[in-house]
Amino acid sequence: MKKQIPVNINEKYTVIIDSLSHSAEGVARYDGFTIFVPNAIPGDEVEVTIISTKKNYARALITKIIKPSSNRISAKCEVYENCGGCQLQHLKYQEQLTLKQKLVKETLTRVGGLDDISVAPVTGMNDPWQCRNKSSFPVGGQTGDVTMGFYQNRTHNIIDITNCAIQHPLIDKALVIIKEQLNQLNIAPYNEESHKGIIRHVVVRVAPGTKEILVVLVATKDIGQPFRQLATNISQEMSDIKGVMLNINNKRTNVIMSDVEILLFGRKYIMDKLLGKTFIISAKSFYQVNAVQTPVLYQQAISKANLQGNEIVVDAYCGTGTIGLMLAEKAQKIIGVEIVPAAIKDAKFNAKLNGITNAKFYVGKAEQKIPKLVEKGLEPDIVVVDPPRKGCGEALLQAICEAEVKKIVYVSCNPSTLARDLKYLIEHGYEVEGEVGVVDMFPHSGHVESVVGLVRD
Repeated sequence: MKKQIPVNINEKYTVIIDSLSHSAEGVARYDGFTIFVPNAIPGDEVEVTIISTKKNYARALITKIIKPSSNRISAKCEVYENCGGCQLQHLKYQEQLTLKQKLVKETLTRVGGLDDISVAPVTGMNDPWQCRNKSSFPVGGQTGDVTMGFYQNRTHNIIDITNCAIQHPLIDKALVIIKEQLNQLNIAPYNEESHKGIIRHVVVRVAPGTKEILVVLVATKDIGQPFRQLATNISQEMSDIKGVMLNINNKRTNVIMSDVEILLFGRKYIMDKLLGKTFIISAKSFYQVNAVQTPVLYQQAISKANLQGNEIVVDAYCGTGTIGLMLAEKAQKIIGVEIVPAAIKDAKFNAKLNGITNAKFYVGKAEQKIPKLVEKGLEPDIVVVDPPRKGCGEALLQAICEAEVKKIVYVSCNPSTLARDLKYLIEHGYEVEGEVGVVDMFPHSGHVESVVGLVRD
């Protein structure tokens, strides 16, 4: 007999929020049926209106807060309720950390079956604001009156902003200046529906250790002099801007940048200082976005690797080589693999920049390249993985297990795929060593980074 859904769309219900989902939405139960409620936190008693139903859950919006949680606070950002950039500004920061630790623990247990795993308290920030060093701003509005900001939650409506509480102050300053120049030079904003217009996104990256800025203008085409004038004007107004790139993307796509790049001003990269080393960051290279917490995260990874000086280390999903190059001075050899060619180019440059001669970097999918290297005789002692949210490909995990790699250091931005991959590794002869480290790289959101060490039984 088909189970009856106990709630109806557009009807109101009173519920108590008992937990948070992995996407930082409140979770309530009504007659045992799960309801996800954005902007609600554990302890809230709320009246909600159901907006959609599925077989096993419903989604609802708050219509009234009947009794707020004792952990509910006022958000710092004036556009917080509309902007999709943050999800938890209305929750006390210490409670955010507590709930993230609980989320990691529960996910590892539920998805991975790891009942006895120990999860350390989340390493949080003393000041969880103005820490983000990269922002991608969609551009809309009208010619001469553009809007720039972030998408409203679950829409492509742009929330126009002049500053953001979580991003670096230099990004705020650059945002205002670039917006003024787009208006003064009458550069037409892109319209998603009609596929007309010129400027689609503006990406601003800051190197926290040097304060250098890279600006990327994403446009449907190169309109010539207006873009060159914009690059000249903003670099004169902000001396911290060391490079302005034009990225041409004329496809109907949600992917922000293409592979077509034109240098408008300065250089194609910025330089940063991190844990005593120098790194270049280009337009499309992966680089951790939290200036303060990145050293904390990498120190945990370095500690779990516990190198003795004679190990061959494989750095999968290596990006610009940051983790691998941090480990190089205590390893015999570093092998880095990354699918983005521009990132590998940066990694090679970074090795040279820091005088590191025992690191080699390869372009390719980690799931394909590393098994081939193992087949050709590579015998790694340690593999470091820092995959995207989808986690590691099974082919990579299989190659690691078949090579009987002694130790794995897994850096994860998604507890669910981490749990899945840990389950596979444990079933194939590995065990978790010590506690799971958790670092709050993304304050006021549901995201969190975890670091796990594994050793062969």
